[in-house]
Amino acid sequence: MIKQSQLISFIFIFLTIYGGLNLYFLQRLRAAFRIESSFLILIVMFLILVICSHFISRLLRGHHYISIVSAYIGNIWMGLLLMFIAAAFPMEIYRFLVFIIGKGLSVDISFIIPTKRQLFLIPMTLSIIIFIYGWFEARNIGIVRVEIKTHRLPINKLRIVQITDVHLGLMSHDGRLNRILAKVKECNGDILVSTGDLLDAEVNDNSEYIELFKQINPIYGKFAVMGNHEFYVGTEQSLEFADNAGFRVLRSEVVNIAGIINIAGVDDNRAMKFAKTKNNSELDFLRMKNNGAQSAVEQFTVFLKHQPIVNDNSKELINLQLSGHTHDGQFFPYSLFTHLFYPIHCGLTKLDKELYIYLNRGSGTWGPPIRFLAQPEVTVIDIVRE
Repeated sequence: MIKQSQLISFIFIFLTIYGGLNLYFLQRLRAAFRIESSFLILIVMFLILVICSHFISRLLRGHHYISIVSAYIGNIWMGLLLMFIAAAFPMEIYRFLVFIIGKGLSVDISFIIPTKRQLFLIPMTLSIIIFIYGWFEARNIGIVRVEIKTHRLPINKLRIVQITDVHLGLMSHDGRLNRILAKVKECNGDILVSTGDLLDAEVNDNSEYIELFKQINPIYGKFAVMGNHEFYVGTEQSLEFADNAGFRVLRSEVVNIAGIINIAGVDDNRAMKFAKTKNNSELDFLRMKNNGAQSAVEQFTVFLKHQPIVNDNSKELINLQLSGHTHDGQFFPYSLFTHLFYPIHCGLTKLDKELYIYLNRGSGTWGPPIRFLAQPEVTVIDIVRE
């Protein structure tokens, strides 16, 4: 579980940033409309409630329906607020530039500045429209097909199906996993892999999700690695869930699949900050012929790693890294910030002659149940003998 000091730090940062965004919304609302004090108190109470709802849903997880309602209210409002901020910020910049230009030219051009009411209503309308669109986009799961040719494969073709960042939790009872696994079945893969964040929050009863995963039985099995959210939920609970769902969790180990291919996996590197975990040194375990795995020189090696960071020391030991984590920002324009932190873009990137990385946009959603210009996906990777 998360260390207490880390938890306190996270709560403080979250409340500071998210509380500030809600305060900005309140200021724009008050500037746009005259609000009676009694109604203003109700609005303030609502904003306090939605800010705290993310903690309420965790604290009241024993009360199943209350925690679900709290999670939905909090995350729907978060989505609307983030879209409001994204639309309002450019208007604030525009207003400031017009003001500066007018001052510099000593000309009154205030007539082209939006009114205070427009500064609220235009972003609010856009955020509602985008949220409604994003709600449907999050449910429109696409199948992305990729082919990689290699001389290291002893058979003609091997098909790997990748899911990532499913984030099963309180808000997943809308059929999210059914939709994802319907696409997985359609892909007819030889191997199913999950590259982290299969779980998002502690749920009292995961049997519904476990039974759905049990219906997926690819010929060479199901493999998973631990993302950062698995450690937020709890290491033991996450491992138990994956095991019951039929996944073999690879924690700093390599396995050979029927003499055809090697699959390696490592815990998310944030695990060391939040929980006691195995040695995360990629170089050490990739060099070992663990569980009968052959070296990458002899056979194609697929490396499951949650974050799209390629270790220079591991490059010669792997041929394909499968990652997730970024969600492609989940909704524009916040995806622009994601690209700053993770320069490898979603999709297939060739890093060297025999080294690729595929970054999946994610199959589910975290927080707000929406996606905007970042369609969720299930990936089909066909490894073909050259």
